[in-house]
Amino acid sequence: MHCILRLSCISEYSAGKKILVDKKKDMKSVIYITLVVIYVFIPDRTMGIPGGWSDMDVNDPEIQEYARKCLLLWDDSNTFGLAQRVRLVNSAQSQVVSGKNYKLNVNVGLMNCSEMEITTNADCRITKTADCKFSLFVHLFDGLTDLTSVDCNTFTSI
Repeated sequence: MHCILRLSCISEYSAGKKILVDKKKDMKSVIYITLVVIYVFIPDRTMGIPGGWSDMDVNDPEIQEYARKCLLLWDDSNTFGLAQRVRLVNSAQSQVVSGKNYKLNVNVGLMNCSEMEITTNADCRITKTADCKFSLFVHLFDGLTDLTSVDCNTFTSI
């Protein structure tokens, strides 16, 4: 192999033909393959640890919907049949398993009327609040949700 300025080389085949080998092109191929391997095999740090808990954006519409779902699945006997509303999602985490687990820390507002009275009673408003920790499991294939745990502080007047 005979090189000119180390950027291109002349190589001989057994048939005696001379060809020009471009080292730059070969180097670009090596760099490209290396970058592809790094991209595929090194996980993105923002994705979190596979199977581990990852922080979620509390303003994400999906998180807001799951917070409302938690209230729907929560037993009304805890609130004496009074309507509840999500006031604020304080934090949210998700975990990919054979579906998806969610941990939601939610400030829940307790209204002074039932769900049925809201449309007819103009005086319905939030009168008490409590911070609640909900755990929710969303099934992978059918999207069904299970409320797996609830831990709420005592409702206090506002």
